[in-house]
Amino acid sequence: RFNYPAMRTPGSTQKTPKRRKCTDPVEVSCRIRPVAGTTCAEQINDNTLKITAPVGSQTFKNNPVSLFYTFNTIFNEDTTQKACFDKLALPLVDDLIRGKNGLLFAYGVTCSGKTHTMIGQANNPGILPRCLDVVFNSIGENQARPFIFLPDENNGMKIQPEYQAALMKNHKERKKKKVPTATLR
Repeated sequence: RFNYPAMRTPGSTQKTPKRRKCTDPVEVSCRIRPVAGTTCAEQINDNTLKITAPVGSQTFKNNPVSLFYTFNTIFNEDTTQKACFDKLALPLVDDLIRGKNGLLFAYGVTCSGKTHTMIGQANNPGILPRCLDVVFNSIGENQARPFIFLPDENNGMKIQPEYQAALMKNHKERKKKKVPTATLR
């Protein structure tokens, strides 16, 4: 358990996460991976990232220009898995539980931290385990009771609650055995 409140269906009194109104249906976020030693990414403000090739690299020798990229959100090296989940995925999970569609995926070069962000580790879960935790802890009241589907004589199905099917099975087994009943005189 990750101590996330269960999302509720519409009409619930429980507060749900605030979702920023966005005119563009696609949001692009960047998470900066911690790197030992020199880094080529510098966060300029909440939405702008400056990328410069490492000083000793061939790219820097050929063209020492910095490039600037704008994102909806930038997560720096110190951002926790929980903070990423709360900002990126929790609003999408809330929408999912309310019947809306959403998509979240990680994109980047090899060893850029996609698996760490999406899956995480047992002691520090990523976005996917946290999403599943919220979903499965939120649907309890909406889940159907267990039912048994039995074919009928009209190529249809009879639907019986599990407890009723167990009683019927018990009754049929007793009839099959024809357990003699004792009578007292």
